[in-house]
Amino acid sequence: MEKGCVVFGIFDFGGESSTEIILVHDKDKPSPKMYKSPGGRLEPGETEEEAFHREITEELGKKIGSGIMGINLVFEKEKENHFVKFFSVKTSGVNAKDIELGEEIDEVISCSPDKIEELMTNGHILPLHGEAIQEYLEKCAVPF
Repeated sequence: MEKGCVVFGIFDFGGESSTEIILVHDKDKPSPKMYKSPGGRLEPGETEEEAFHREITEELGKKIGSGIMGINLVFEKEKENHFVKFFSVKTSGVNAKDIELGEEIDEVISCSPDKIEELMTNGHILPLHGEAIQEYLEKCAVPF
């Protein structure tokens, strides 16, 4: 059996001097409240990049989707039946104010590194997403 793939984006809209990571909450997972990076599964015949753009557009809106200028793999892990990949996202001409909630999302939050740590400590970020964001913060983000 061929393994599937799930792709997620780490959006940092903090600018050159700060870090603000975007997290989303899925409507169909009301309790306990767990946040994640936006993204999802590849559909048959899609490349990782095509799935990434589709998922981001579905969850964060067309303006954010069209503002993606590039993605860079920052974290990946093989699970039992699929690969999970997290990409840092380079955007142009868009910011967190341009987000439009998709049908599957009921909340979007913008988090500083301290807020990310608080959410992780309290168990409010999916563990693998927290691990990927920590990796991003250590290697890619603006120093804090």
